[in-house]
This record gives sequence, structure tokens and C-alpha cells, in this order.
Amino acid sequence: MPTVPNSQGGRNAYQWGRGLNAGVLAMVCGTVPGVAQTVASTTVQQDFKAAAALDAAPDRAAALAAWERLEARTKAGSRNRGIVLVRKAPVLFSLKRSDESVRAARAGLALLPAGDASLAEDRTRAFLILGQVATDTLDYAGAVTALQQAEAAAISSADKLGAMLSLVAVQTFVDPAAAAATLARSDTLIANSKLDNRTAARFVRERTI
Repeated sequence: MPTVPNSQGGRNAYQWGRGLNAGVLAMVCGTVPGVAQTVASTTVQQDFKAAAALDAAPDRAAALAAWERLEARTKAGSRNRGIVLVRKAPVLFSLKRSDESVRAARAGLALLPAGDASLAEDRTRAFLILGQVATDTLDYAGAVTALQQAEAAAISSADKLGAMLSLVAVQTFVDPAAAAATLARSDTLIANSKLDNRTAARFVRERTI
């Protein structure tokens, strides 16, 4: 399994709160001539790269199928299985399969070795999913906890700021003082970051609220 790529401009961190496009998963299970041979002829790393490429494309169903094929090739209880589960969680969320996305995120987090900095983005991603689902189901206490964990897990400024945006949006309604503290923590990061106009506007909006 390759090392987890670094955060790319905060794309992963910022997209959850805006909502994701839904797709339809239609898979026909059965024995198809040539399929077993094709799978056997690829390495796990090749499958990972293919799944990651599909993850960046609009076809969520194809991305999910790729992660599930890779999941079947990883050892149960392994670090690699944890990475795949965490990567699968946001795809399930985008397909409006929230309960499954939560299960995948939690199971994946349990398998990611503590202290492995290369997995920081994956941890952040998983906690953001848990926070978003909790927010959507009005579990604000659970959302705050998960989003605080996302902020703590994030290493890059972009990922931290993305987590803070989601966190302050929830805190504003349940604990305005905590929301103000979160915004205060963001000040230094913002001062040292080049925010795009949309993100800068979101911070201004949260401060106004």
C-alpha cells in the first residue's frame, strides 16, 4: 500500500460541508470470464492507484466498486484495510449511504496506527465524515467531538482550517463561546495561508453569525 498522498489544497477538507453529488450503485455479481485473471495480474499498489484515480473522478459508483475490490485483497485487521475503509467512507457518504459510511470510517480509524503522520489526512477525512453525519442527524455533541478530533488529527493548515470551518458552524448553535475560541485559533493559520475567495468568505460568514 503506498504512502497516503499529502493534502492537495484542502480539497478533501473543504468539500464535506458543501455536500457531495449522489450516484447510483448498480453492480451485477457473478462469474465473468477473464475477471479473475485480470485481478490476479494486478498488484495491490496498482489497484490502489486505480481506485484513487477513480476517487478523483465524478463517477462515485465506480470509485466505490474499486475500493471494495481492493478491500477484498487486503488482510482483515491490517493497516492497509484501515486505509481502504477510510477512503471508502466518503464515497459511501456521497452516495447517501450515511450509516455505511460511518461504519467504514469507524472501522478504518480503529485500524490506523496511532502516531503515523503519513495517515494524518486519512484520519482527518474519517473524522470529518463522522462529524458531517452527526451534524446531519442533529447529534451536535457527537459532531463537535468528531470535528475536534478532525482538527487535532490534521497536520496541514488547509486541513485544519477545513475542520475548523465545520466545527465552528456547529459550535455557533450549541456553544457560541467555543465557536469564538475556534475562530480565534484559526486567525494565525489564516494569516499564514493564502485562502481562496470562497473559503475566505466562509470564515467571514461564520464570524458574522
